[in-house]
Amino acid sequence: MRLWLVVILALVCLVQVADAEPRFALVIGNQDYPASVGRLSNTHADAERIADALEEVGFEVETVLDQDKDGIEASLQAFQQRLIDAPGAIGFFYYSGHGGSAELPGKGRQNYLIPSHEEISIAQHLPLKGVELGDVIDGLSITGAKALFVVTDACRNSLPFSEEKGQGSLSNKGMVRMPSPPGMLIAYATAEGETTPDDGAFSTALAEEIAVPGQDASLAFLRALQSVAGTRSGGRMPFFTPGTIPRDVCFASCDFAPDTADATTWALIRNDCEAALYLEAYPDGAYAAMARVRAARCLAGAAGTGSKSLGRDDLAAELAGIDGTDPRARTWVLLDSVMERFTLEDLKFLADSGNADAAVLLARAYTDGKYVERDFSLSAVYNRQGCDGGQVIGCTNLGTQFLRGQGVGRDQEQAIAFSRKACDGGQLVGCKNLGDFYRDGRIGEKDPVRAVELYRFGCSKGEPYGCNSLAGMYARGQGVPEDAAESFRLYNKACELGFEEPCLRLGNAYLKGRGVDEDDEKAVGYFRKACELGYVKGCTNVGVSFLYGAGVPEQFKLASRYLTEACDAKEGVACYQLGQMHTLGKGVEKNYASAAPFYELSCQYGNDFGCYTLGHAYEFGKGIGKDLEKAFGLYDSACTNGEEKACYRLAFLYSKGAGTARDTGKALEVYESNCTAGHNSSCSQLARIYRDGELVPGDIGKAEHYYRTACERGSLTSCQFRGELLLQPDTGIQDYAEANRLFRSGCNAGRLNACISLSQQYARGNGVEQDFDTASDLALDVYAASEAAQYVDWAYKLAGLAGREGRLDIARALIEPQCRDGYADACNLLAWRLATAPDDTFRDGKLAVEFAQKALRGDPANLLYRDTLAAAWAEQGLFEFAARQQKELIDQGFDDEAAKDRLKLYEMGQAYREVPQ
Repeated sequence: MRLWLVVILALVCLVQVADAEPRFALVIGNQDYPASVGRLSNTHADAERIADALEEVGFEVETVLDQDKDGIEASLQAFQQRLIDAPGAIGFFYYSGHGGSAELPGKGRQNYLIPSHEEISIAQHLPLKGVELGDVIDGLSITGAKALFVVTDACRNSLPFSEEKGQGSLSNKGMVRMPSPPGMLIAYATAEGETTPDDGAFSTALAEEIAVPGQDASLAFLRALQSVAGTRSGGRMPFFTPGTIPRDVCFASCDFAPDTADATTWALIRNDCEAALYLEAYPDGAYAAMARVRAARCLAGAAGTGSKSLGRDDLAAELAGIDGTDPRARTWVLLDSVMERFTLEDLKFLADSGNADAAVLLARAYTDGKYVERDFSLSAVYNRQGCDGGQVIGCTNLGTQFLRGQGVGRDQEQAIAFSRKACDGGQLVGCKNLGDFYRDGRIGEKDPVRAVELYRFGCSKGEPYGCNSLAGMYARGQGVPEDAAESFRLYNKACELGFEEPCLRLGNAYLKGRGVDEDDEKAVGYFRKACELGYVKGCTNVGVSFLYGAGVPEQFKLASRYLTEACDAKEGVACYQLGQMHTLGKGVEKNYASAAPFYELSCQYGNDFGCYTLGHAYEFGKGIGKDLEKAFGLYDSACTNGEEKACYRLAFLYSKGAGTARDTGKALEVYESNCTAGHNSSCSQLARIYRDGELVPGDIGKAEHYYRTACERGSLTSCQFRGELLLQPDTGIQDYAEANRLFRSGCNAGRLNACISLSQQYARGNGVEQDFDTASDLALDVYAASEAAQYVDWAYKLAGLAGREGRLDIARALIEPQCRDGYADACNLLAWRLATAPDDTFRDGKLAVEFAQKALRGDPANLLYRDTLAAAWAEQGLFEFAARQQKELIDQGFDDEAAKDRLKLYEMGQAYREVPQ
């Protein structure tokens, strides 16, 4: 039994019962090991991740790093004393680092935590130099805590003595299962006798589950372990022994489960400083307590607390761990990590002193223009230095520079040579680049099979670029049979391995339903992943999702945060969307003037739609001074790059001579080119020009051609116009059957004007057998769906012409409420049908006069309404009044043949009856 445990046993009898349920945690992260054990890379990050998560749910956390044996035992003693001083507390012990097991006489196999700095070369050293996990468990179990959690995220790789066997059957490299005392849960990051990758997967999954409200602690562990297990082979599954943790113990609240919007918003908070945005939206939300802790950490960081000063020796030691053959050793990730803790001068000093690892990082800085001004010549110098010094990442990067002519002359042979050197040295990105050369035929004939072999090799080793390229080969059927499912799986693997582009690709697939069912929520998840990996297009898409509430709640401040970050990184689409926020008044006051600068940035950063939008603002003076010449220039530039809307407006300005000299030939040329490129509005505009004889002599044949072109590409409006053209007589193109087909198709697609046109053809018998019932049904359906004024007359008229009992009553039931609400046209139409309908059972002269007079009260000068009143008087038998009214109308210009025919009827003492037309 260790000394700290003996001390605790002596103190346990002095414990007093506490009223509260405090929470204490001890988090240890060891990674500074000697070569005999093996230095680790991610344990400090693991410790910080778990400590942050526990702090957010109310734990008082003590975090210690790189402790020797005495340091670990001192921390354990202090931790246990805190638990004893607070009976009924909840305790959480987390260890991230090396661990192992050894056989002890009389005790069987025991687990050990391996302190930092300890030289351990054989398993027999473990009992003397390690910290026995059984002692930790025993010491915690007697503290009087309500619930205890012991988590060993250990066994990071095979130790030097990992193949030695004790008396049992397990290798020394892993831990063995231990029984859990009541009230204690013990979790292991990997299976018995196995190693766990030094990749942060276990701590990430556990930290995420700790933060989920409404689930008990045991369930949080179960879900975390299931999440990790889904990414590993069957022999390395994490596990835990439950130890009867009380069901009312939750890390976050047991009593409150968040709504979908709350949880989704919290999931998209990327850092401590964004927590304030969550609090603005959900000040009392399920994650509010956690958000307040994170916001406080942000303020503490801004104040400069918690900084650590490191020197060049520390940097050199850290860089010594870079393995250029490891797929995770991507230089831009390493660069960001290094620059958080060291200076550029430190990096330059080491590089100039011949440190190959520092050279490749410095080369990355010059390539990307991060932390220094971009300089491809210097990046080539440092890449060559790294390559010559044995850091094969430099060979890969130099090969890419020779291929692109960046800082060196474009030289394909050199590019191939350095890529081959990198691949031969085990650098998997170099193998991927070599695969590209085979795929594209840069090494003799194209050899997609050889390319697939290289991609597959890299992908099998966890290299994301190889997986991404292999996915593309399956998508296109190059070197392998086409397989969409395998392509999707590989893109997903590349994303999970940290390559941002396939994450965005997968997000777009879910957004647009390409190869998968549409799922906005999954789309946002992949966009977020791309953003977290540093891909600003992913940040843009997350911002757009928040802006329009697609897959996440509509949150304008979060939208602005993501979009501003991307716009600042010169991502033109993000700048355009910031302009849209001001144009539409989303989260800010609607203001065209404040939108214009964002559209200007969008255009400046290469977004042609931003140029078009800015041109539109100049053309119509929206928030900016009207300037047709600037509008023309912007449209011209965007059109040259293929922006169809810009081409459409450019052609219009040419046709009017606005912002440029009038040039009808150029206008037609741009419209024609845009139409050919697939812009239906340009096709429709050309059709209208030829139909109406505008700019050119009229040509119905050409008009029909352009309407047909747009129609066949899905423009229902163009289908409607084409149908109307096909009805015209004496054109040489008249075709009732085709017109009716177009109208029926449009009607089935919900186009109400197409339904009315089809109704008219049934009423007139054009291309179909005359059928007033069908015509009436179509018209009444349209009116019932829209109640639009332009459909009222035809619907009502056909109701009477159909001649079926009760049909006019149905129409009257639809129209009369509008009349009584003061809609004059409705009153007039109702009066006309009551006065003129062929159905004797429907006509009512008295009501017809009443409704006609009501229409005239709304518009006394309306000659059409007075014509209706004359017909109503005739139906009531007041023929003298009817004739006098009709004469006055004709004298005032209402003198078509139909009006004169009605006058003759009234003078002969006959009422007017409407007949089919």
